[in-house]
Amino acid sequence: MTIQPRHAHPLRQVDPVRLDEWNTTKAGELIMATYKDVSPDTRLELYAFLSEYHLSDPNLHLLKPIGDSLFTFGPEAAVFLKSILDGSPYEAVKAKVLCDLVQGYFNVIQSIRHAQLRGRRLVEQRKILGGNSADAHGRPIGNVGSWDVCSPDEIEKEARYYAKMGNDYLRRERLYECHFDDDGNLFRRLATTLGGRVDVLTYQMDHFCIGKRVKDELFTTREGRSVSLRDRCGKVALVDIWSTSCMPCRSKLPELMKLQKKLEHQPFEIITLNVDKSRDTLDAFVEAPEFVFLADRESQQGEVQEYPQRYIHDLQFTLPVAHIGMTNPLLRRWDINGYPTLFLLDVDGVLYNRGHYIPYDDISELVPQG
Repeated sequence: MTIQPRHAHPLRQVDPVRLDEWNTTKAGELIMATYKDVSPDTRLELYAFLSEYHLSDPNLHLLKPIGDSLFTFGPEAAVFLKSILDGSPYEAVKAKVLCDLVQGYFNVIQSIRHAQLRGRRLVEQRKILGGNSADAHGRPIGNVGSWDVCSPDEIEKEARYYAKMGNDYLRRERLYECHFDDDGNLFRRLATTLGGRVDVLTYQMDHFCIGKRVKDELFTTREGRSVSLRDRCGKVALVDIWSTSCMPCRSKLPELMKLQKKLEHQPFEIITLNVDKSRDTLDAFVEAPEFVFLADRESQQGEVQEYPQRYIHDLQFTLPVAHIGMTNPLLRRWDINGYPTLFLLDVDGVLYNRGHYIPYDDISELVPQG
């Protein structure tokens, strides 16, 4: 079987893995399964295979993640991941599985709390969304009927316990990530980011989880005004993290300016945080902005085409903006992995939603429309 990976990975500290150590055909099937929907029968077959194979292979779990990416994270996935913890003799395996488990739990915690903030049960929110049950990042959360009976505080307590265990395992054994190169050859490299990932999840559970009051941060806009992230002074806040080099970011700025104008007499404000490397780049854009209108992507023969786009020159930039740069540690603590990323905070500084799209429905629920 020739494996054609969807994404190329940079390879550092590369060591070839002997092919006789791997069932490469089955591993390839597992990798490809992460990029497509799997039927219930296929899922059961893969679970059965993994339950027999993972004990003899310390790195199999690193070829996919077992949690959100391969399967819709539900209670049955949590049970399976825990079975690996009980059976695997490899501490590196346990560390990675624990990271996947904590990530899955964190997604569920946010989903339940988001439903609760809107006065709903999780299953009710799923019906309103047309059966497309997802957390605030847009990731599916699995069997909502089962998760709905769980308390987010109980799940959080369990997630913290596994986060501590995962960090303990990481300190005792080196961990390798495995990848395929463009020719289908299998390589491994020393992983250095997993411990940091667990730390980020723990930080978010403390300070930046939906339903919790965020940790305060202070920003200074280009005009010299001080802006507090948490002390809202009775205002709802929409925080937009963006870059001038990001086309989707520049296409959303006119929408944000229109929203700001519409709600200018309501208890609502928009805060934009720019992550350009240079402050000069931001200043040049603000002085002579080139906004972008992006049409929908079109798919042709399975390939994603470029965004059809046109530039809009006749608008002035009217949003308050603070330059934070691309190396600001808060980007890691807030788990910013794409632009634009938007956060919606209520009047008390409680995180109400986050995502890559403007949450108009949530804003209308929080802000009086007079």
